[in-house]
Amino acid sequence: MPAPALEAVSLARVFPGPPRVEALREATFTVERGEVAAIMGRSGSGKSTLLNLLGLLDRPTRGELKIGGLDAAPLGERGRAKLRAKSIGFVFQSFHLVGELTALQNTALPLLYSGCRAAQRARRAAAALEQLGMAGRMDATAATLSGGEKQRVALARASVQRPAVILADEPTGNLDAASEQMVLELLVGLAHAGSAVVLVTHNPQVAAAATVRYLMDDGVLSRAPALDGLDMAADNALDRGVLSATPGDLGALNCAETVRLPPVVPDQVPSSEPRADPRPRLRTRRARKRG
Repeated sequence: MPAPALEAVSLARVFPGPPRVEALREATFTVERGEVAAIMGRSGSGKSTLLNLLGLLDRPTRGELKIGGLDAAPLGERGRAKLRAKSIGFVFQSFHLVGELTALQNTALPLLYSGCRAAQRARRAAAALEQLGMAGRMDATAATLSGGEKQRVALARASVQRPAVILADEPTGNLDAASEQMVLELLVGLAHAGSAVVLVTHNPQVAAAATVRYLMDDGVLSRAPALDGLDMAADNALDRGVLSATPGDLGALNCAETVRLPPVVPDQVPSSEPRADPRPRLRTRRARKRG
């Protein structure tokens, strides 16, 4: 049986201060490939502390964290950075795109450390963007994109490396209702493709997209009780085929392969955008000077 995509055992984080703060207290949970786990809680409850630990951006005071079965504890900073780049994708509320780079260039950034050539990176990034309805906006700079478009680029960037885990921190917080629904469907589709998705949110309706839900309160993580409508929403997603009990296997990254995710509720993704050049290129600084 394959190892869980994400496994935390008695994970804790204490900031010595003064004053001493127990930001996270003995969190234990597992997220399998194909699952969407929602973590709900008020501001200051410890959600961001947990997300930083899961993303290998901080080290726990005690406890064990495994990504794809690999224990992160003995890894040095270089090893942690390598594991993070290979196995973890990030989606943020504020997008964190490079404004002067195009959608294609932003999406391809994680592949800079993959060993893929520039043309291969461009093909993979273009395939991810096209699948998320951004075929006609690949050459637009991030600064010119709408909020919904920026988040789709962020999702493409998070998934282009085929990560075992996708961490989404309030990914719909800056979006309107229509864009929020689309982003949630796309996150669920990424889980269907084989990633484990951890979704941090204040919004119970956003948590309805999850297959399992947790509550964070004063640093204590616990399984959330069933809430009216939420379990029915997940069941409906299963019935529609948005969620799957048997997720796909992303397999190992192959630079020569053009990756396409399975369809994600096609009517939620704009289809009127023009198709992009079938041979997208990442323009380098040298190429821009020549032009």
